Amino acid sequence: MKRKEFLRGLGLAGVGSLLFKGSVNGMNSRNASAPPPSCTLIPSETAGPFPLDLTDNNFYFRQDVREDREGVQHNVKLRIIGQDNCEPMANLRVNIWHCDKDGNYSGYGTELGQTYLRGYQITDSNGEVEFVTIFPGWYNGRICHIHFQVYVSSVYSAVSQLTYPIEE
Repeated sequence: MKRKEFLRGLGLAGVGSLLFKGSVNGMNSRNASAPPPSCTLIPSETAGPFPLDLTDNNFYFRQDVREDREGVQHNVKLRIIGQDNCEPMANLRVNIWHCDKDGNYSGYGTELGQTYLRGYQITDSNGEVEFVTIFPGWYNGRICHIHFQVYVSSVYSAVSQLTYPIEE
């Protein structure tokens, strides 16, 4: 499967298992004599031109990131699993951000000081986070997409994007 097809598949489903290089504490429930599972790390993408550091701001710790933005509600559920053992990874921070239906990002340009469509959560015991947002807009040269970053122990570890194909 090609990288773009993989990312598009995640976007179409609105949910995805994102493989992350790392390990999970505890026993693997698989047969100890079986070979270890093999998982592939999700492709790394650019953080884009509009990331913000959310590290020291608890305001962004939220499930619903819409604020005053109007658009089609879109629930995004992500699952982070370890590359070494394919098991869910708990207690990781996942940041998301994307533009509104008009292609504007909060925190930049005329939107300086705004915080819409940005947030983070901590993965649960199933390695999952779920955000309530709106379907992302687009801007010249880019397909609809949602950026995300994964942090392990408050250390930036991975960045990628969920992309949404244009229906023809």
